[in-house]
Amino acid sequence: MPKVSQRPSAYQYIKLFAKHLGRQGKKGFQPFKNNPVLPRQLEIHLPNPTTIPCNSKCFHCQGRNLEKSMVQYDDQLFSLIETLDGRIPLFIISGNFTEPTLNPKLIDLLELIKKTGSHFGLHTNGMLLTRLEASQGFLTRLYNISSDKKDYLSLALDAGDRESFARIKGAVPGQFNEILEAFLLIDALAKDKLKPHLKTRVTHLLNRFNCSTRELAGITSLLKSLEIDSLRFSIPYAAYRTPMQECLDYHLHFELPFFQAVWNRVKPFLSQDGDEKPLIFALSPSTQDINQMTFKHCFMGYYEITLGADGYFYRCCSSAASNFSTCRLGKMTTDYDRFLAMVAENQRKSFDPQENCFPFGARCTRAGMAINQEFERKYYNGI
Repeated sequence: MPKVSQRPSAYQYIKLFAKHLGRQGKKGFQPFKNNPVLPRQLEIHLPNPTTIPCNSKCFHCQGRNLEKSMVQYDDQLFSLIETLDGRIPLFIISGNFTEPTLNPKLIDLLELIKKTGSHFGLHTNGMLLTRLEASQGFLTRLYNISSDKKDYLSLALDAGDRESFARIKGAVPGQFNEILEAFLLIDALAKDKLKPHLKTRVTHLLNRFNCSTRELAGITSLLKSLEIDSLRFSIPYAAYRTPMQECLDYHLHFELPFFQAVWNRVKPFLSQDGDEKPLIFALSPSTQDINQMTFKHCFMGYYEITLGADGYFYRCCSSAASNFSTCRLGKMTTDYDRFLAMVAENQRKSFDPQENCFPFGARCTRAGMAINQEFERKYYNGI
């Protein structure tokens, strides 16, 4: 497997986790033995009032095998964030089958998160950003509330031209132009010295349609001319709820050979210095190899908890769908004690992912694999 470029700090999960525990005063951290520890982040798979969870039809969509149930809980969510009052450092607004910019209250939600003292991460396909700027001043308001380098916007671009964008996203070619317009708006806001700097990350999931040297050169050249913080190249995961054997076959017969095949095309565009901006890097398939998921304890309850689009809390972002009932913690609540009880349940030692997650196609994210491997070795030596 080719050696890949260094990862930015946002992908150094063990360090992020240790920093969070330090802030919580848990330097002598002993998992499953202390009182509940509020996690580093609450991820929200934001539903919307339409009948369509997402406005794109990516063929690599993580949620294509999931039951796409959406329950509107905007008022309860606002109330819960007020109740938490900054106790959880980071709120990630995303979705495994939903697109958050379809919710008309999204910018109000982000403003409330900041008002309570927490930070936000917004994951979006970006196709509606120019329209939202015109109707709500969305991007301008986003920059007005952001804290320097502590809040971020992640854009799933996945293409370098109109044709591949339309093919990959199931969109019309003209929508690629709207993405480019959004980048120009972001660039102008980022260069405004009177506004704080919102970290902007771009992801490019490599596939057979978007990996030509010409297309890679085009997207890297564009982003280097703009105020963008990072560009990540990686291979799409197999979709959630895919049987484990199929995931193994996918890893062996697609992820590994495809990455080997495109590596020599990608490598010349990668950053040589960690201070370059944008920092252009690649993640190899080894970071998502489910052969590494041999641990029998889950430590992710100390790192995250996820509110699914169906109105239930789940153990993590990859298990946040009604298909994964063994990972469901409880129904949406605005009561702090009930929420804390779900956090405590998410930090229960007896929960075994080998029995409750993996057989159902709920598998670890990169963060999950890194953290669970590290803490299993540290505290249980793999037993």
